[in-house]
Amino acid sequence: MVLFPKVLRIEPASKCNLGCVHCPTGTIEMERGIMTPDVFSKILSEIKNNKDNIKIIVLYHGGEPFLNKNFFKMVKEIKEINNNFYIKTVSNGTVLNEKIIDQIVCGDIDLIEFSLDGYSPADSEKIRKKSNTNKIIENIKKLLEKKKKLKSKIKIQICNTQFISDKKNSTSLSTPDWILEIFKNEDTTFKSFFAMQWPSMHEKELNEFDKMLISEDDKDYCDHVINTMTIRSDGTVVPCCYDLTTQLKMGNVMNDSLKNIWNNSDYDKLRVSIKSKKYISICKNCNVVRSPVYLVPKKNFL
Repeated sequence: MVLFPKVLRIEPASKCNLGCVHCPTGTIEMERGIMTPDVFSKILSEIKNNKDNIKIIVLYHGGEPFLNKNFFKMVKEIKEINNNFYIKTVSNGTVLNEKIIDQIVCGDIDLIEFSLDGYSPADSEKIRKKSNTNKIIENIKKLLEKKKKLKSKIKIQICNTQFISDKKNSTSLSTPDWILEIFKNEDTTFKSFFAMQWPSMHEKELNEFDKMLISEDDKDYCDHVINTMTIRSDGTVVPCCYDLTTQLKMGNVMNDSLKNIWNNSDYDKLRVSIKSKKYISICKNCNVVRSPVYLVPKKNFL
């Protein structure tokens, strides 16, 4: 068993300014906040104590990271511990402005992903409720322009979530033409996913969708509990990036060291349950170890 994970996921903000239909952050009501300096200070001390083990730090979990006004201070302080840490974040692109763009390209983030969903700009706004696709594209273009001007080495990736649909009669996955056309001459990479049923989502959150089960054998291994540790905005440690509603609390960084939490009895029980395929809590409905369940929009949704 790994004594300490190589990937640390930290959530600067559990709040989000959008309400995406395929994401528990946008569909499930619960208290969400911004990580306080006190919580981050404790995490920072833990990073110092475990800097030889950590390789990657992801400043993102369930919310929009740039809602945290201290985001770039967090990045700077992490890099001061070890400049070789690879830092990644994910944004919906809505809150970018000139100041944030300057801080991105002049800062120490190694990779930032932006999300644009569906098979058209109109699809994206139906999926990513409260969003303005044209504004998001404009913001990303401004960032790319500044990146080019200043010869910044930051990597920009456009991510796209799609829905398996009867009318498309296909389960092939590729970046839609509308996104490729918009960014065809830009220094970007692309990544696509199918929208899945998250473990914590309930039927009432899925009333616009049918489901498609892809039958697979249960698995006895999950890399999330072996190589990645996730800390929510309030300091709570959860087992993986799929636990967006804090279903399974492994501990809290304000009460114990991350190394102690990583090696505690709760984590041991979770790892044993996966190894034996006697899944507990959110693992019972998780697409990583169980047969994946994808969301299929009902008629006229897209």
